[in-house]
Formats: sequence, structure tokens, C-alpha cells
Amino acid sequence: MSVRRAAPLAALLAAIAAAFGAAAPARSDTPYTPLPQAQANADINTGIGTGDGSIAYPDSGTAPEVDPATIAAEDGVLLATVEGVACIPGPGHNCPFASTTSTTSDVHCWKFDNRGRLATYWGTIPYMVNVYETRRWCAHRGGNITYVSSHVHPYSKYLCDAQNPEDQWVAGGVGYKETTRETGANFSCPILGFIPLNIRRWQKWATNSYGGYWLVSRSGNL
Repeated sequence: MSVRRAAPLAALLAAIAAAFGAAAPARSDTPYTPLPQAQANADINTGIGTGDGSIAYPDSGTAPEVDPATIAAEDGVLLATVEGVACIPGPGHNCPFASTTSTTSDVHCWKFDNRGRLATYWGTIPYMVNVYETRRWCAHRGGNITYVSSHVHPYSKYLCDAQNPEDQWVAGGVGYKETTRETGANFSCPILGFIPLNIRRWQKWATNSYGGYWLVSRSGNL
């Protein structure tokens, strides 16, 4: 091999060796730095619960009730949509039954819009990751659901970066007495001397026409 060809090859090998021997780049908005592989794996795979990791929240209960007009204004939809009068058929939208009356003819609404509710944390600092769902739903109390909106919010306050968020319908919905949705995301977590570890975390929460909510299932740490 000529000296001219050997020089670029040597430079490339040196760059690769330096990359694997140095710390993986950390996020600029955190004081934490990547840990060695054994400790990183232990932190990523230890710790799981409901909430944001700082305050424990129950896996079931009743959501705060809000006025239907508030839901319509916050979501930017017509009040008729919230009440189930204006319904577009589709997955999770059983329109013929959306406006069916029950023992209570008026529509009731509930919502969760903070990081601790419909939320799961996985891992230990500095590899803790979080997913929470904001959900608004309305129904004839004890009857059929008339409206559901949902948004996923994945994040980490420490080392990992959230990617590819997903919010999808699982079961029930408008025209049914309850609904289940799955929210989740991928996370890229830097490790000292190695390429980042990519993990996926997800959760499923159900809500019903009484304003009740409960955890259906969630991914484990592994």
C-alpha cells in the first residue's frame, strides 16, 4: 500500500478508536454526562411507575370534570362535535350511537393535562424517561362517549432524547362506554464509549363515561 493511501486509512482508524474511547455526546441542556455501559444499563432498566418520577400517582380513579364549552374552546372544535351531534365515522368513532341519550341527557366532560396523570416513568436518573398523555373526553354520564381527543408527550429531563412519538386508538371510543389509547415513543440514550442505546417505551390508559380512568398496561424496562 502506498504512503498516500495509508495516511487517510490511518486517520480513519484513529477517528473510530477515539470515538469509541471517548464519552458519547451529552445533551447541551443537562448537567448530566453519559455513564459506562454496565451502570447505564442498570439505570435504564431499573425503576418504573405511574407519574413523572417525582410524585406518585394512582393507577386508577376519577378525572376532574370540566364544562363542555371549555373542551370545545381548548380543542378548537364546535360544541356540537363535543356533544356528539357532529361526528365523523372512523376507527374509534361509532357515530350512530355517539348522541344516544342515557339516564342523564346532558353531556359531561373530563380532562387530564399534566405530566403526572396518564403518565409513566421508566429508569433511574440520569437515564429516566417519561411519557404522558393529555386527554379530553365527553359522554352522557354512564352512557356513550361523545368526544375524545388525545396527545402524547414523551420527554426526558436528563440524558435521553425522545423520538418518534406515537398516539393511537386501541379500543372503544366515541359511541362506546369506554376507550383505550396507546401512547409511546423511542428514546436515544448516550453511553460512555459506545453508540447510544435506543429503547421504546409505551403505555395504555382507558377512560369511561363516568369520568373514570385506569392503567391497562405498559411496557417493561427491558
